[in-house]
Amino acid sequence: MRFQFSRWLFVFLIGFALASGLEAQFAAPSSTTAETADAGAEALKKELTDARNSLARFSEAGAVSRLPEGIESAQLVERVQDLDQLVRALGRHLSLLDLKRDADRNLTAARATEEAWTGFKEDPPYSMLWADDLTKRLALLSEKRASFQSSIALFERTLDGVETEATGVIAAKEAAEAVVASAGAQTAAAKWLAEAAAGKHRLVIARANSLRENIALLQVQLAIVTSERNLLENELRVVRRNVDFSEEDLQKLVKSAAERQAAIRKEIAETTRKLREAQTVRNAAKADLDRQPASEAEVEIRRLQLSAAETRAEVLQFIAENLGALEGIESYVATAYQNRRTLAGVASKAAREAALQSLASLRDRVAAWEVVSTNELAAVNADLTQQGVVAAEIPVGDPRNVPLAEMRAALWAKQSFLQRVVQTTGDLRKSTSRWVDENNVATERTLATRIRDYLTTVRVNLRSVWDINISKYEETTPTGGKIQRSVKLGTIIKALLFFAIAYYILASISRRMQHVVVRRNHIGEAQANTLRTWLMIVVAFCLAIATLNFLSIPLTLFAFFGGALAIGLGFGTQTLIKNFISGIIVLFERKIRVGDIVDVGGIAGSITEINTRSSVLRGADGKETLVPNSQFLENQVTNLTLSNRRVRRTLKVRVALGSAPQEVVTILKECAERHGLVLKNPAPIMTFDDFADNSHVFAIYYWTEFDSQTDSDVVASDLRFMIEKSFAETGIMFPSSQQEFVITDHRTNER
Repeated sequence: MRFQFSRWLFVFLIGFALASGLEAQFAAPSSTTAETADAGAEALKKELTDARNSLARFSEAGAVSRLPEGIESAQLVERVQDLDQLVRALGRHLSLLDLKRDADRNLTAARATEEAWTGFKEDPPYSMLWADDLTKRLALLSEKRASFQSSIALFERTLDGVETEATGVIAAKEAAEAVVASAGAQTAAAKWLAEAAAGKHRLVIARANSLRENIALLQVQLAIVTSERNLLENELRVVRRNVDFSEEDLQKLVKSAAERQAAIRKEIAETTRKLREAQTVRNAAKADLDRQPASEAEVEIRRLQLSAAETRAEVLQFIAENLGALEGIESYVATAYQNRRTLAGVASKAAREAALQSLASLRDRVAAWEVVSTNELAAVNADLTQQGVVAAEIPVGDPRNVPLAEMRAALWAKQSFLQRVVQTTGDLRKSTSRWVDENNVATERTLATRIRDYLTTVRVNLRSVWDINISKYEETTPTGGKIQRSVKLGTIIKALLFFAIAYYILASISRRMQHVVVRRNHIGEAQANTLRTWLMIVVAFCLAIATLNFLSIPLTLFAFFGGALAIGLGFGTQTLIKNFISGIIVLFERKIRVGDIVDVGGIAGSITEINTRSSVLRGADGKETLVPNSQFLENQVTNLTLSNRRVRRTLKVRVALGSAPQEVVTILKECAERHGLVLKNPAPIMTFDDFADNSHVFAIYYWTEFDSQTDSDVVASDLRFMIEKSFAETGIMFPSSQQEFVITDHRTNER
């Protein structure tokens, strides 16, 4: 209810602003006529020009020095960001208007085509191949329609969020205007804040209007697809009323399948030839590796060459084998279409059932091959990713790059072939599935009888699986005798269910306890996560013992594979344990904390989480990287915010020969001291850095805060603007060759 009230309040306030003429240029267009759209576009262009001018004015050098008293530089940065977003929102809106105009024309044409269609010029009967083509196109349009509907729902949810945000923005704007209007409060700072609040208000309106235009465009595109889909449905309906699968159509399909088989056989012959060549190269690489090497580097190169040769031979072997299978599938295509023709024509019930069974069998075989090929494709993609990581670590010009490139080329060939197989099997699987679904022969049994028989079969099969004996053991009776008992699969399933439910309940309780402890500031979030993980490990162990005892499953049952399990766990979890212990050390040593900005292994970013196995490092581009905790102890780590958040930067300036060095240093010092984001302590240092061929090189060493409010690129840009303006006023010239500005970071706090 509160959300609906906020939405109506937002609409009312926007309407009031339009009536008073204060925000007319930001209102969403209410008319769909061409004149109104053109007028709206012109208003948007004018507003975009004004926004760009304002952005340039507030971004230029010296903007900080012109701020009214009481206005911080951070507020200027926020205003510049709002203006930048406003420019982007208005630009998107203009682009969407053009796209919407084209989409409206396409919609008109699509609806005209739909309304004008009265039937085919060709006389019936219509080819079954034509019906298949229409069916495929209809399926593609249905997928496209679902995609547009999903996008519209997403943008509508985003618009709801923007409208909710607008409530607070409007309140802030009205409060700022009230301060300006109050007696004795019409100060420059108050007016500046009121203008900033009005700008944020315009930004929210621009974002909302852009979202509405995007939704309108998607709705038009959805209408186009719907119209095209309706036309296809009408065409398919007419075709299916009088469709014929003629012998001529069947012969075309058989001929096409035979041509594909012939092409595959040629491909097999060519692949076999390449395979023999690859095997020869592999044998030569093996012999070359056995020769006395000259150095360790040469041994590594020969091993990589052998690995590349083996990979190419394996890939060619794989392709040759699967090409044979692909040819076999093509041989079934003619039979499949013959069965399809049987189902489409007049045939006996036995013939129809046999044809349907044959199609279902082909569908299952093709579906299984599609799944296997998809899994193989995923594995090849993983291998290619790994090879890319390895190649990225090797410098350019290294001789190891050649065999690695050959290895990747072989994997790419396998990837391309698997994509072809997945596409082929997927199309055939979809076709056969559709044929089976359309022509499924109903039996004489009633629906209730078939459901009852199906449930009975399922129950019997489940019971047989439930009673499978997993292991047998001897149990001593109270009288001292021995009896044979067995552990069934059902008992194991009950044990797993009991363990999972109990563990879930205990985990929920521990999670609530963790929230309470952290909320009361008894312990930090990261330490609480670690302690909770340790606690749940102990709980899981105790719960496993209790579960086995509760269900009377003896521990001796696991003695057979206990030794092998212990060895496997020892080797398999050594990395996990190393990272786990490293995480505990990092947490309690507190040299690296959540919120710190670090550089580890060439990856820089802010620590957002420190977990038991790995930590989350968020870079400046928003990408998050999982870094194993052991990396913080084994590698050199630069913590940019360990003891303070200050960082020294360098800006170099070239001036033309003949410029007075002392005057240049004085101007550079004044510019650095005037910038609000350059720290006064330590003070900036100016140096005469070097003599060049046609210039003098000076350097400014200055310090800034390392936080989210300070953008080093913006600060450097501001200094460049200020220096250029001061040089122009004093007559100092830059050299005729290209000017160089270089920014470097001198980061400290390494451990």
